[in-house]
Amino acid sequence: MKFRGSDAAAHGGVGLLAFTTELVAGEEQLEAARDLAVDQGVARPRLVQVPWIGGKAYLAAALAEGDGFVEKLFGETKPDLAGLNRATFSAMLSEDGAQLVEALLQADVPNPLGVRYELEYAGLRPALDVRLRADYKRVYEELSWGFEIGAAYQGVGVRAGTESATQKLIESGAIQVEVLHFTDDAQLHARVDQAIKWFQDRILEEFFVSSLQPPLKENLLERAIAAATAMGAATLNEALANEGLAERLAEELGLSTNALGALAQGGGQAGAAGGAESPFALKAQFTFRDIDQTELKTITLDWTEARAERRTAAPQGLLTGMQAAPNIVEADASDDFWDRLRVNVRPLGDFPSLGVRRLVVQLAYPNEEAPTEQKAFTFETGEDAPEVFAAWTEGGPIAYRLLTEAHFVDDGPWPGPPVQGSPWRLSRSLELAVHPLSELPRVELELSPGTVNFSETPQVQVDVRVGDKHIATKKLSEDTPVAVVRRRLDPAAEGAMPTLAAKPTWFLAEGGRVEGEWTPVEGTAFLVHAPWRSKRSIRVFPLLPPDFIDAMVTLTMTENGRSASEVVRFAAGERATKTIELPSLSEPPPPVRVDALVIRGDGSTFLGSPFDTTDPVILVSDREGPVRQIAVRLLSGPTLAEHKLMAVQVEFLDPEDNAVDCVVFTESRREPTMVVWPVEPGQPFKVRYRVTRYSLEGISAMGAIEQTSASPLLIRAVVAT
Repeated sequence: MKFRGSDAAAHGGVGLLAFTTELVAGEEQLEAARDLAVDQGVARPRLVQVPWIGGKAYLAAALAEGDGFVEKLFGETKPDLAGLNRATFSAMLSEDGAQLVEALLQADVPNPLGVRYELEYAGLRPALDVRLRADYKRVYEELSWGFEIGAAYQGVGVRAGTESATQKLIESGAIQVEVLHFTDDAQLHARVDQAIKWFQDRILEEFFVSSLQPPLKENLLERAIAAATAMGAATLNEALANEGLAERLAEELGLSTNALGALAQGGGQAGAAGGAESPFALKAQFTFRDIDQTELKTITLDWTEARAERRTAAPQGLLTGMQAAPNIVEADASDDFWDRLRVNVRPLGDFPSLGVRRLVVQLAYPNEEAPTEQKAFTFETGEDAPEVFAAWTEGGPIAYRLLTEAHFVDDGPWPGPPVQGSPWRLSRSLELAVHPLSELPRVELELSPGTVNFSETPQVQVDVRVGDKHIATKKLSEDTPVAVVRRRLDPAAEGAMPTLAAKPTWFLAEGGRVEGEWTPVEGTAFLVHAPWRSKRSIRVFPLLPPDFIDAMVTLTMTENGRSASEVVRFAAGERATKTIELPSLSEPPPPVRVDALVIRGDGSTFLGSPFDTTDPVILVSDREGPVRQIAVRLLSGPTLAEHKLMAVQVEFLDPEDNAVDCVVFTESRREPTMVVWPVEPGQPFKVRYRVTRYSLEGISAMGAIEQTSASPLLIRAVVAT
């Protein structure tokens, strides 16, 4: 609607834009998602809607000013965070805004007027056995330099630019990745790649704001090709191959030579001038944040266990898929628009699936205390036709007050009071769409396994409370590993901002139970981890004759009336050290009892005397014999990163060059470690070993096989020259 006359400015604008958007996935999109999940190994994928923690929706226009893009916001609203994620916009526009919107809506081509959602959810961060340290100040400076004005659309893209900046920062040591455990090069590379990917996602979350921007990659490419041709080059690549010509071209376009090269590489030469894609085809774009310097500190991210963390999804779209052509109405001072308020009221949501019996929406003008017009609308199941609320304003503002009241069935999926309503609030929307749950405080919490192992703890009971009030008890097991807690909250009884907390109780496989502590919960997910507070890691070294038949070592840990055992077996021919970990409920863990049985090649048996130990290495032999302990120490500077290293691995070899034991040094694990090695009677003592050094990118450099009789064994981080 466009308004003419002096009254328009007095009422806040000369234009009113009203429309409704929905954020839904079509069946074709859902089927594509299922197919992708199947391709990734999920046999029977089940898709459910993300439970949003909070969110907003923005009406904006992506405008070109000079060589850059500017996002102009016209309005903000809170979407319905359930069902169709519907957002109803009713934005008052200035004179310039009204003219712009009218021109965009009447244009024959796709327009840059669109809607951007910002929806918060809890995502699961995987356990990677990785630590990452980052100097945020250097990260910010690198990104600031790389994302100068316009860099977000110069053919590079924020994601690609972030990846490039991350790689430079890893090479310089500003970002240090430490893999705590790995079995081979492939696993190390995989964990490094995953950690870097998660860190890049975090950079996008913390350093950038999503914005509605149409990419002009095609237009820039057109201009670059045209300018290169005007300078006498046959192609853009030919111009870039000439250093002087490339500098002139970059200066004319206002780009850096790096951005120009990335533009040519990403866009190619074909299809730029007449591509089918509109210059206003929307893609995810970002604006660089201006971050306070006090926030730029060195941080350490610990990915040793899975956790839920808050993330933001920013889906967006242009207003090109309207069901009908926009209706533009003009009104002037002689019309009764300012004298008459008319609001269309409609319900949202599937009442039966929500456990809703009826929804009551009450409107009052100008307010509920002294209304000149007040009316309540009742919507039952299956009734979705809009109702109309009308009132004479008599020159007052076009705004009203409303409250909602939902009546619930007794055994519905959302337990809580049978009748629950929202407080009175102000609204200016002329298209009022109301969801029964959108105004009600509620808890929706998914309980799922983290590091818990159901073979160790067959059942875990999780109690959930809000404030001091217990609201649910759920039990997780291998058959039912996931449970969902839903409850509507009564702010008057439970507080306006109640604290949500959960407490696990583990039932152990060998009997007994362990009760955890109440833990505050943020977001919509609570991960149940194992009850263990520490663990004892033991390397079992086989010092056995070549013809042995079998060997078994039983390691038993006893604490608080609980006994847990682990059996390590060496079959004939096995020579490599094996590592086991025994979890403990106490810190530090208690000693372990060691029982060893060896079957020799002639069929005779050797039963070692049981003993208790806290040593990290246990020797298995078919007889009592001399051994020697070797301390292994790493010689390096204050950090491995200053040597461009992520890890140093020392393998101890048998006469056939097979690795029988291994020690790995990383940034946080540089303390000396102990290795046990047999002493052959009458022979000089010697140990054969090989050192492999891993760069900051995870690239391995294997050294030559060496031997020594020294203890401690000193391993240099840097190869001696």
